[in-house]
Amino acid sequence: MEQNSFTDWRQYPVRLVILTIVGAILGSLLDGFHTHSGTTVYTHPWLFLMAWWTPILFGGANVVMVVTHLELDKRWQRIGPRLSLPQLLMLTTWFFALYYLSGYLPTNNRGIALILGCSWALLWIRFDRSWQGIVLALMTGAVGCLVEITLIYLGTYHFSRPDRFGIPQWLPALYMLASLCVGSIGRAVIYGFSSPKSASRHYSM
Repeated sequence: MEQNSFTDWRQYPVRLVILTIVGAILGSLLDGFHTHSGTTVYTHPWLFLMAWWTPILFGGANVVMVVTHLELDKRWQRIGPRLSLPQLLMLTTWFFALYYLSGYLPTNNRGIALILGCSWALLWIRFDRSWQGIVLALMTGAVGCLVEITLIYLGTYHFSRPDRFGIPQWLPALYMLASLCVGSIGRAVIYGFSSPKSASRHYSM
């Protein structure tokens, strides 16, 4: 996919605020797949089974994932893949569908982990193919799980079917999928969409 001149994300505070708000809204919606399926249970639910701080957490996580993608692009002097609007919509749809399945799929945690992990690999091949994508997905999976383990330890919520450390084994893969999707959205907002013709070319590692 085509590369573009580097744009300092700090020049677009309004766009980052919008990304935070959108992340708070859509993240809370996605979290509803888990709360309403009984996958997660908040200790003190506020509205629609979520805690009052849920939108804040998802909004903050969203903008952090965006900024880390843009900053690593800048440091490595390589802009990650820019997607066309149809590609971004397709990737986002897949992410929403897989998030839903993580809450409602009638199988054990190992099966869900396998599905989410394989899906991340296939979507990475289809939409990313960059070293940044691998590094940031692993970082997001590790940090995201550590944050959730901490919140569980503090007694704010719990998973109904945890494996180790209070979390299910599919959670890292879900964060990796989030990194791929949110990072792509952030690049589109800051760098712009790629044209359908150039987006059809593969990004080289």
